[in-house]
Amino acid sequence: MKGKFTRRQLLRHGIALGALTSMGRLSLPSVAYANSGPTIDRNFIFCHMAGGWDTFLGLDPKDPDIFTDERKYETRIELGFHMLPSNRRSLIQSNVPDIVFGPYIGKLKDYADKMAIIRGMSVDSLGHKAGAARFITGKPPSGNNARGSSMATILADRYETQADADMHRLISNLCIRTSSYNTDRIPKATGTKLWSLDDLFDFVEGVDAPFDSTVSSQIDQFLQDNVDPSRSEFLDKALAFKVKAKEMTGLNLREKFDMDGSTAEILAARDAFELGYNERNTVGFNDPNYRLATAARAIVSGVSRCVSVEVIGTLDSHFDWSRDQGREQQKGFDAMANLIAYLDSIPHSNGGSYLDHTTILCFSEMGRKPMLINDGRNHNRNTSCFLAGAGIAGGTIIGASSDIGAGCQKVDLTTGTLSATGDIVRPEHIHRALLHGIGVTDDVADLRVSPLTAILS
Repeated sequence: MKGKFTRRQLLRHGIALGALTSMGRLSLPSVAYANSGPTIDRNFIFCHMAGGWDTFLGLDPKDPDIFTDERKYETRIELGFHMLPSNRRSLIQSNVPDIVFGPYIGKLKDYADKMAIIRGMSVDSLGHKAGAARFITGKPPSGNNARGSSMATILADRYETQADADMHRLISNLCIRTSSYNTDRIPKATGTKLWSLDDLFDFVEGVDAPFDSTVSSQIDQFLQDNVDPSRSEFLDKALAFKVKAKEMTGLNLREKFDMDGSTAEILAARDAFELGYNERNTVGFNDPNYRLATAARAIVSGVSRCVSVEVIGTLDSHFDWSRDQGREQQKGFDAMANLIAYLDSIPHSNGGSYLDHTTILCFSEMGRKPMLINDGRNHNRNTSCFLAGAGIAGGTIIGASSDIGAGCQKVDLTTGTLSATGDIVRPEHIHRALLHGIGVTDDVADLRVSPLTAILS
Protein backbone atom coordinates (compact mmCIF):
# COMPACT_ATOMS: atom_id res chain seq x y z
CA MET A 1 0.00 0.00 0.00
CA LYS A 2 1.30 3.46 -0.82
CA GLY A 3 2.34 5.53 2.15
CA LYS A 4 1.49 8.90 0.59
CA PHE A 5 -1.45 9.90 -1.57
CA THR A 6 -0.90 12.03 -4.62
CA ARG A 7 -3.14 15.04 -5.16
CA ARG A 8 -4.76 13.26 -8.10
CA GLN A 9 -5.50 10.24 -5.91
CA LEU A 10 -6.96 12.39 -3.19
CA LEU A 11 -9.26 14.05 -5.70
CA ARG A 12 -10.39 10.70 -7.02
CA HIS A 13 -11.11 9.35 -3.57
CA GLY A 14 -13.13 12.41 -2.66
CA ILE A 15 -11.00 13.49 0.29
CA ALA A 16 -9.86 16.73 -1.35
CA LEU A 17 -13.20 17.70 -2.82
CA GLY A 18 -13.97 19.86 0.17
CA ALA A 19 -10.83 21.88 -0.46
CA LEU A 20 -12.08 22.67 -3.95
CA THR A 21 -15.50 23.54 -2.64
CA SER A 22 -16.30 24.65 0.86
CA MET A 23 -14.30 22.71 3.41
CA GLY A 24 -11.75 25.49 3.49
CA ARG A 25 -14.41 27.69 5.02
CA LEU A 26 -17.34 25.87 6.58
CA SER A 27 -20.51 27.80 5.88
CA LEU A 28 -24.02 27.66 7.22
CA PRO A 29 -27.23 28.38 5.33
CA SER A 30 -28.76 31.79 5.68
CA VAL A 31 -31.93 30.70 7.47
CA ALA A 32 -33.45 34.18 7.56
CA TYR A 33 -33.93 34.16 3.80
CA ALA A 34 -34.92 30.53 3.33
CA ASN A 35 -38.30 31.40 1.79
CA SER A 36 -37.03 34.00 -0.68
CA GLY A 37 -36.33 31.86 -3.72
CA PRO A 38 -36.06 32.54 -7.45
CA THR A 39 -39.12 32.29 -9.65
CA ILE A 40 -37.15 32.16 -12.92
CA ASP A 41 -34.76 29.38 -13.95
CA ARG A 42 -31.70 31.27 -15.16
CA ASN A 43 -27.94 30.81 -15.53
CA PHE A 44 -25.19 33.36 -14.86
CA ILE A 45 -21.68 33.95 -16.15
CA PHE A 46 -19.51 36.54 -14.37
CA CYS A 47 -16.59 37.61 -16.56
CA HIS A 48 -13.63 39.44 -15.02
CA MET A 49 -11.19 41.34 -17.24
CA ALA A 50 -8.52 41.81 -14.61
CA GLY A 51 -6.03 44.62 -14.18
CA GLY A 52 -8.21 47.70 -14.61
CA TRP A 53 -9.37 48.57 -18.11
CA ASP A 54 -9.17 51.90 -19.89
CA THR A 55 -12.81 52.73 -20.58
CA PHE A 56 -11.88 55.31 -23.25
CA LEU A 57 -10.61 52.48 -25.44
CA GLY A 58 -13.72 50.36 -25.09
CA LEU A 59 -16.97 50.86 -23.22
CA ASP A 60 -16.97 54.60 -22.43
CA PRO A 61 -15.27 56.58 -25.21
CA LYS A 62 -14.95 60.33 -25.61
CA ASP A 63 -15.02 62.07 -28.97
CA PRO A 64 -11.39 62.76 -29.99
CA ASP A 65 -12.55 65.75 -32.06
CA ILE A 66 -13.88 67.39 -28.88
CA PHE A 67 -11.50 66.07 -26.23
CA THR A 68 -8.36 67.06 -28.04
CA ASP A 69 -4.84 66.96 -26.69
CA GLU A 70 -4.78 70.77 -26.77
CA ARG A 71 -7.74 70.94 -24.37
CA LYS A 72 -6.59 68.28 -21.91
CA TYR A 73 -5.84 70.73 -19.09
CA GLU A 74 -9.28 72.29 -19.54
CA THR A 75 -11.20 69.00 -19.70
CA ARG A 76 -8.79 67.03 -17.50
CA ILE A 77 -9.24 64.25 -20.05
CA GLU A 78 -6.29 63.03 -22.11
CA LEU A 79 -7.40 60.41 -24.60
CA GLY A 80 -3.91 59.90 -25.99
CA PHE A 81 -5.29 58.64 -29.30
CA HIS A 82 -2.42 60.34 -31.14
CA MET A 83 -0.11 57.79 -29.51
CA LEU A 84 -2.07 54.85 -30.91
CA PRO A 85 -1.61 53.24 -34.33
CA SER A 86 -3.18 55.33 -37.07
CA ASN A 87 -6.03 52.85 -37.58
CA ARG A 88 -6.93 53.01 -33.86
CA ARG A 89 -7.71 56.69 -33.42
CA SER A 90 -11.41 56.78 -34.26
CA LEU A 91 -14.53 55.74 -32.39
CA ILE A 92 -16.37 52.61 -33.55
CA GLN A 93 -20.05 52.58 -34.48
CA SER A 94 -21.99 49.64 -33.09
CA ASN A 95 -25.05 47.90 -34.51
CA VAL A 96 -27.18 50.32 -32.42
CA PRO A 97 -27.29 53.87 -33.87
CA ASP A 98 -26.83 55.67 -30.55
CA ILE A 99 -24.03 53.49 -29.20
CA VAL A 100 -20.38 54.05 -30.11
CA PHE A 101 -17.36 52.37 -28.61
CA GLY A 102 -13.66 53.03 -28.27
CA PRO A 103 -11.19 51.91 -30.94
CA TYR A 104 -10.41 48.53 -29.34
CA ILE A 105 -13.93 47.15 -28.84
CA GLY A 106 -13.33 44.55 -31.53
CA LYS A 107 -16.12 42.12 -32.48
CA LEU A 108 -18.16 43.09 -29.44
CA LYS A 109 -19.50 46.09 -31.40
CA ASP A 110 -21.78 43.69 -33.26
CA TYR A 111 -23.60 42.73 -30.07
CA ALA A 112 -24.51 46.17 -28.66
CA ASP A 113 -28.18 45.35 -29.24
CA LYS A 114 -27.86 42.61 -26.62
CA MET A 115 -25.90 44.71 -24.09
CA ALA A 116 -26.73 47.11 -21.28
CA ILE A 117 -23.64 49.29 -20.79
CA ILE A 118 -23.10 51.10 -17.49
CA ARG A 119 -20.88 54.18 -17.61
CA GLY A 120 -19.57 56.46 -14.89
CA MET A 121 -19.95 53.94 -12.05
CA SER A 122 -17.68 53.54 -9.03
CA VAL A 123 -15.96 50.70 -7.21
CA ASP A 124 -14.71 53.04 -4.44
CA SER A 125 -11.30 51.42 -4.58
CA LEU A 126 -7.88 51.97 -6.11
CA GLY A 127 -6.45 48.52 -5.35
CA HIS A 128 -6.78 45.41 -7.50
CA LYS A 129 -7.74 42.96 -4.74
CA ALA A 130 -10.04 45.41 -3.00
CA GLY A 131 -11.73 46.43 -6.24
CA ALA A 132 -12.26 42.81 -7.27
CA ALA A 133 -13.67 41.91 -3.85
CA ARG A 134 -16.02 44.90 -4.06
CA PHE A 135 -17.29 43.92 -7.50
CA ILE A 136 -17.64 40.23 -6.69
CA THR A 137 -19.51 40.73 -3.40
CA GLY A 138 -21.08 44.17 -3.75
CA LYS A 139 -19.73 45.14 -0.33
CA PRO A 140 -16.81 47.39 0.67
CA PRO A 141 -13.95 45.08 1.67
CA SER A 142 -11.96 45.22 4.87
CA GLY A 143 -8.62 46.19 3.41
CA ASN A 144 -8.22 43.66 0.62
CA ASN A 145 -10.43 41.08 2.31
CA ALA A 146 -14.00 40.48 1.18
CA ARG A 147 -16.69 41.04 3.79
CA GLY A 148 -19.51 39.11 2.19
CA SER A 149 -20.35 36.21 -0.07
CA SER A 150 -19.84 36.43 -3.81
CA MET A 151 -22.96 37.23 -5.80
CA ALA A 152 -22.47 33.94 -7.66
CA THR A 153 -22.49 32.17 -4.28
CA ILE A 154 -25.69 33.92 -3.23
CA LEU A 155 -27.41 33.08 -6.50
CA ALA A 156 -26.29 29.46 -6.25
CA ASP A 157 -27.56 29.35 -2.66
CA ARG A 158 -30.97 30.67 -3.69
CA TYR A 159 -31.38 27.95 -6.31
CA GLU A 160 -29.85 25.06 -4.36
CA THR A 161 -32.12 25.65 -1.36
CA GLN A 162 -35.26 25.26 -3.48
CA ALA A 163 -37.29 22.07 -3.11
CA ASP A 164 -37.52 21.77 -6.89
CA ALA A 165 -34.67 19.41 -7.85
CA ASP A 166 -34.70 20.79 -11.40
CA MET A 167 -33.26 23.99 -9.95
CA HIS A 168 -30.18 22.15 -8.64
CA ARG A 169 -26.85 21.64 -10.43
CA LEU A 170 -23.98 19.22 -9.98
CA ILE A 171 -21.45 22.07 -9.63
CA SER A 172 -23.71 24.97 -8.81
CA ASN A 173 -20.94 27.58 -8.61
CA LEU A 174 -17.87 27.09 -10.80
CA CYS A 175 -14.93 29.51 -10.67
CA ILE A 176 -12.24 29.54 -13.36
CA ARG A 177 -9.14 31.43 -12.21
CA THR A 178 -11.20 33.72 -10.00
CA SER A 179 -11.71 34.28 -6.30
CA SER A 180 -14.95 33.31 -4.61
CA TYR A 181 -16.31 33.88 -1.13
CA ASN A 182 -18.84 32.12 1.07
CA THR A 183 -19.44 33.67 4.47
CA ASP A 184 -23.01 32.65 5.23
CA ARG A 185 -24.44 30.34 2.56
CA ILE A 186 -24.84 26.58 2.19
CA PRO A 187 -21.64 24.64 1.42
CA LYS A 188 -22.82 23.50 -2.01
CA ALA A 189 -23.09 27.14 -3.10
CA THR A 190 -19.37 27.69 -2.50
CA GLY A 191 -17.29 28.22 -5.62
CA THR A 192 -15.46 25.18 -6.97
CA LYS A 193 -12.17 26.74 -8.06
CA LEU A 194 -10.23 25.63 -11.11
CA TRP A 195 -6.85 27.21 -11.78
CA SER A 196 -5.71 24.95 -14.61
CA LEU A 197 -6.89 22.33 -17.05
CA ASP A 198 -5.36 19.68 -14.79
CA ASP A 199 -7.72 20.86 -12.03
CA LEU A 200 -10.67 20.58 -14.41
CA PHE A 201 -9.93 17.07 -15.61
CA ASP A 202 -8.90 15.84 -12.16
CA PHE A 203 -12.26 17.06 -10.97
CA VAL A 204 -14.52 15.51 -13.61
CA GLU A 205 -12.81 12.29 -14.71
CA GLY A 206 -12.16 9.02 -13.00
CA VAL A 207 -8.48 8.39 -12.23
CA ASP A 208 -6.56 5.79 -10.28
CA ALA A 209 -7.61 5.48 -6.64
CA PRO A 210 -4.98 4.93 -3.90
CA PHE A 211 -6.68 1.63 -2.92
CA ASP A 212 -8.32 -1.20 -4.77
CA SER A 213 -12.12 -1.26 -4.87
CA THR A 214 -12.46 -3.68 -1.93
CA VAL A 215 -10.42 -1.50 0.44
CA SER A 216 -12.22 1.63 -0.75
CA SER A 217 -15.61 0.05 -0.08
CA GLN A 218 -14.53 -1.00 3.40
CA ILE A 219 -13.36 2.54 4.17
CA ASP A 220 -16.63 3.98 2.89
CA GLN A 221 -18.63 1.59 5.04
CA PHE A 222 -16.52 2.33 8.11
CA LEU A 223 -17.07 6.06 7.73
CA GLN A 224 -20.80 5.65 7.23
CA ASP A 225 -21.08 3.37 10.30
CA ASN A 226 -18.85 5.33 12.67
CA VAL A 227 -19.43 9.01 11.96
CA ASP A 228 -22.35 10.52 13.83
CA PRO A 229 -23.49 13.57 11.80
CA SER A 230 -25.24 15.03 14.82
CA ARG A 231 -21.88 15.28 16.59
CA SER A 232 -19.80 16.65 13.73
CA GLU A 233 -21.31 18.91 11.10
CA PHE A 234 -17.89 19.18 9.45
CA LEU A 235 -17.60 15.40 8.98
CA ASP A 236 -21.20 15.21 7.84
CA LYS A 237 -20.41 17.73 5.11
CA ALA A 238 -17.20 15.85 4.22
CA LEU A 239 -19.14 12.62 3.73
CA ALA A 240 -21.67 14.43 1.55
CA PHE A 241 -18.88 15.78 -0.62
CA LYS A 242 -17.30 12.33 -0.84
CA VAL A 243 -20.56 10.93 -2.17
CA LYS A 244 -20.83 13.82 -4.63
CA ALA A 245 -17.29 13.14 -5.84
CA LYS A 246 -18.20 9.56 -6.65
CA GLU A 247 -21.33 10.67 -8.48
CA MET A 248 -19.33 13.17 -10.51
CA THR A 249 -16.53 10.87 -11.59
CA GLY A 250 -19.08 8.31 -12.73
CA LEU A 251 -20.80 10.66 -15.16
CA ASN A 252 -18.03 10.81 -17.79
CA LEU A 253 -18.09 14.62 -17.78
CA ARG A 254 -14.74 14.89 -19.50
CA GLU A 255 -16.36 14.70 -22.93
CA LYS A 256 -18.38 17.82 -22.04
CA PHE A 257 -15.22 19.88 -21.58
CA ASP A 258 -12.45 18.31 -23.63
CA MET A 259 -11.97 20.73 -26.55
CA ASP A 260 -9.89 18.13 -28.36
CA GLY A 261 -12.93 15.85 -28.51
CA SER A 262 -14.91 15.01 -31.62
CA THR A 263 -18.55 15.20 -30.55
CA ALA A 264 -20.84 17.56 -32.45
CA GLU A 265 -21.18 19.73 -29.34
CA ILE A 266 -17.42 20.11 -28.95
CA LEU A 267 -16.93 20.80 -32.64
CA ALA A 268 -19.50 23.61 -32.45
CA ALA A 269 -17.83 25.10 -29.38
CA ARG A 270 -14.37 24.88 -30.92
CA ASP A 271 -15.61 26.65 -34.02
CA ALA A 272 -17.42 29.37 -32.06
CA PHE A 273 -14.39 30.12 -29.87
CA GLU A 274 -11.88 29.83 -32.70
CA LEU A 275 -9.99 26.96 -31.11
CA GLY A 276 -7.83 24.60 -33.12
CA TYR A 277 -6.89 21.02 -32.34
CA ASN A 278 -4.47 20.36 -29.49
CA GLU A 279 -5.23 23.77 -27.95
CA ARG A 280 -5.34 22.06 -24.58
CA ASN A 281 -1.68 21.13 -24.84
CA THR A 282 -0.48 24.43 -26.32
CA VAL A 283 -2.48 27.24 -24.68
CA GLY A 284 -5.22 25.75 -22.49
CA PHE A 285 -6.39 28.03 -19.70
CA ASN A 286 -3.85 30.67 -20.73
CA ASP A 287 -6.18 31.57 -23.60
CA PRO A 288 -9.31 33.69 -22.90
CA ASN A 289 -11.28 31.81 -25.53
CA TYR A 290 -10.48 28.45 -23.95
CA ARG A 291 -11.54 29.68 -20.52
CA LEU A 292 -14.80 31.14 -21.85
CA ALA A 293 -15.45 28.00 -23.88
CA THR A 294 -15.11 25.99 -20.66
CA ALA A 295 -17.48 28.38 -18.87
CA ALA A 296 -20.02 28.15 -21.68
CA ARG A 297 -19.82 24.35 -21.80
CA ALA A 298 -20.44 24.19 -18.04
CA ILE A 299 -23.71 26.09 -18.57
CA VAL A 300 -24.86 24.40 -21.79
CA SER A 301 -24.10 20.91 -20.48
CA GLY A 302 -26.24 21.59 -17.41
CA VAL A 303 -23.34 20.97 -15.02
CA SER A 304 -23.29 24.50 -13.56
CA ARG A 305 -25.68 27.37 -12.98
CA CYS A 306 -23.20 30.12 -12.04
CA VAL A 307 -19.75 30.35 -13.61
CA SER A 308 -17.18 33.02 -12.78
CA VAL A 309 -14.19 33.30 -15.09
CA GLU A 310 -11.14 35.50 -15.51
CA VAL A 311 -11.30 36.39 -19.18
CA ILE A 312 -7.96 38.16 -19.28
CA GLY A 313 -5.55 39.31 -16.60
CA THR A 314 -3.12 41.66 -18.31
CA LEU A 315 -4.69 45.13 -18.20
CA ASP A 316 -2.55 46.88 -15.58
CA SER A 317 -0.92 49.34 -17.98
CA HIS A 318 1.15 51.74 -15.88
CA PHE A 319 3.73 51.59 -18.68
CA ASP A 320 3.51 50.87 -22.40
CA TRP A 321 -0.16 51.87 -22.41
CA SER A 322 -0.17 52.73 -26.12
CA ARG A 323 1.20 49.29 -27.01
CA ASP A 324 -0.47 46.96 -24.51
CA GLN A 325 -3.75 48.27 -23.11
CA GLY A 326 -5.91 48.34 -26.21
CA ARG A 327 -4.46 45.15 -27.64
CA GLU A 328 -5.16 43.20 -24.45
CA GLN A 329 -8.65 44.67 -24.04
CA GLN A 330 -9.57 43.65 -27.55
CA LYS A 331 -8.49 40.07 -26.86
CA GLY A 332 -10.99 40.03 -24.02
CA PHE A 333 -13.75 41.80 -25.94
CA ASP A 334 -13.37 39.48 -28.92
CA ALA A 335 -13.61 36.46 -26.62
CA MET A 336 -16.72 37.95 -25.00
CA ALA A 337 -18.25 38.36 -28.47
CA ASN A 338 -17.56 34.67 -29.10
CA LEU A 339 -19.27 33.78 -25.81
CA ILE A 340 -22.41 35.73 -26.69
CA ALA A 341 -22.52 34.28 -30.21
CA TYR A 342 -22.03 30.72 -28.96
CA LEU A 343 -24.76 30.89 -26.33
CA ASP A 344 -27.08 32.48 -28.87
CA SER A 345 -26.48 29.59 -31.27
CA ILE A 346 -27.42 26.77 -28.89
CA PRO A 347 -31.17 26.01 -28.59
CA HIS A 348 -32.57 25.74 -25.07
CA SER A 349 -35.09 23.07 -24.15
CA ASN A 350 -37.48 25.72 -22.83
CA GLY A 351 -37.39 27.74 -26.04
CA GLY A 352 -35.07 30.33 -27.47
CA SER A 353 -31.30 30.01 -27.13
CA TYR A 354 -29.05 29.60 -24.12
CA LEU A 355 -28.37 33.33 -24.30
CA ASP A 356 -32.09 33.84 -23.62
CA HIS A 357 -31.63 31.87 -20.40
CA THR A 358 -28.18 33.11 -19.30
CA THR A 359 -27.21 36.51 -17.91
CA ILE A 360 -23.65 37.70 -18.51
CA LEU A 361 -21.89 40.37 -16.44
CA CYS A 362 -18.48 41.56 -17.69
CA PHE A 363 -16.40 43.87 -15.50
CA SER A 364 -12.95 45.00 -14.49
CA GLU A 365 -12.08 45.73 -10.87
CA MET A 366 -11.39 49.40 -11.64
CA GLY A 367 -10.81 51.89 -14.43
CA ARG A 368 -7.79 54.02 -15.28
CA LYS A 369 -7.10 57.70 -14.72
CA PRO A 370 -8.23 60.12 -17.45
CA MET A 371 -4.78 61.74 -17.61
CA LEU A 372 -1.70 59.92 -18.88
CA ILE A 373 1.59 59.78 -17.01
CA ASN A 374 4.13 59.40 -19.79
CA ASP A 375 2.87 56.22 -21.50
CA GLY A 376 0.70 54.87 -18.71
CA ARG A 377 -2.42 55.44 -16.63
CA ASN A 378 -2.81 54.94 -12.90
CA HIS A 379 -5.77 53.32 -11.17
CA ASN A 380 -9.18 55.01 -11.03
CA ARG A 381 -12.28 54.17 -9.01
CA ASN A 382 -14.47 55.28 -11.91
CA THR A 383 -15.19 52.48 -14.36
CA SER A 384 -17.74 50.87 -16.67
CA CYS A 385 -19.19 47.39 -17.16
CA PHE A 386 -21.74 45.66 -19.33
CA LEU A 387 -24.40 42.98 -19.07
CA ALA A 388 -25.94 40.87 -21.81
CA GLY A 389 -28.37 38.04 -22.30
CA ALA A 390 -31.36 36.90 -20.28
CA GLY A 391 -33.40 39.60 -18.59
CA ILE A 392 -31.15 42.41 -19.80
CA ALA A 393 -32.38 45.48 -21.68
CA GLY A 394 -30.20 45.28 -24.77
CA GLY A 395 -29.09 48.35 -26.70
CA THR A 396 -29.10 50.41 -23.50
CA ILE A 397 -26.67 52.96 -22.05
CA ILE A 398 -26.93 53.56 -18.30
CA GLY A 399 -25.38 56.75 -16.96
CA ALA A 400 -22.34 58.60 -18.27
CA SER A 401 -18.94 59.72 -17.09
CA SER A 402 -18.59 63.48 -16.74
CA ASP A 403 -17.05 65.71 -19.43
CA ILE A 404 -14.68 67.20 -16.88
CA GLY A 405 -12.30 64.62 -15.48
CA ALA A 406 -14.46 61.66 -16.63
CA GLY A 407 -15.87 61.28 -13.13
CA CYS A 408 -18.83 59.34 -11.75
CA GLN A 409 -22.30 60.86 -12.03
CA LYS A 410 -25.58 60.17 -10.28
CA VAL A 411 -28.19 58.11 -12.10
CA ASP A 412 -31.89 57.44 -11.71
CA LEU A 413 -31.86 53.73 -10.95
CA THR A 414 -35.16 53.08 -12.71
CA THR A 415 -34.52 54.96 -15.95
CA GLY A 416 -30.72 54.92 -16.22
CA THR A 417 -30.62 58.64 -17.01
CA LEU A 418 -28.49 61.21 -15.20
CA SER A 419 -30.25 62.69 -12.18
CA ALA A 420 -29.05 65.06 -9.48
CA THR A 421 -31.26 63.21 -7.00
CA GLY A 422 -30.15 59.76 -8.12
CA ASP A 423 -27.33 57.46 -7.01
CA ILE A 424 -23.80 56.81 -8.18
CA VAL A 425 -23.99 53.27 -9.53
CA ARG A 426 -21.90 50.72 -7.65
CA PRO A 427 -21.64 46.93 -8.00
CA GLU A 428 -24.24 46.36 -5.30
CA HIS A 429 -26.91 48.12 -7.36
CA ILE A 430 -26.22 45.68 -10.18
CA HIS A 431 -26.29 42.67 -7.87
CA ARG A 432 -29.62 43.72 -6.42
CA ALA A 433 -30.96 43.99 -9.97
CA LEU A 434 -29.74 40.48 -10.84
CA LEU A 435 -31.62 39.08 -7.86
CA HIS A 436 -34.63 41.25 -8.63
CA GLY A 437 -34.65 39.89 -12.18
CA ILE A 438 -35.18 36.30 -10.99
CA GLY A 439 -37.91 37.24 -8.54
CA VAL A 440 -35.82 37.62 -5.37
CA THR A 441 -36.92 41.10 -4.38
CA ASP A 442 -35.90 40.89 -0.71
CA ASP A 443 -32.41 42.17 0.14
CA VAL A 444 -31.13 38.62 0.72
CA ALA A 445 -27.50 39.69 0.30
CA ASP A 446 -27.80 42.57 2.77
CA LEU A 447 -26.57 45.07 0.17
CA ARG A 448 -28.70 47.94 1.56
CA VAL A 449 -29.27 49.64 -1.78
CA SER A 450 -32.05 49.70 -4.36
CA PRO A 451 -31.70 47.64 -7.55
CA LEU A 452 -30.58 49.20 -10.82
CA THR A 453 -33.75 48.09 -12.58
CA ALA A 454 -32.89 50.19 -15.65
CA ILE A 455 -30.72 47.29 -16.88
CA LEU A 456 -33.64 44.84 -16.78
CA SER A 457 -35.85 44.12 -19.76
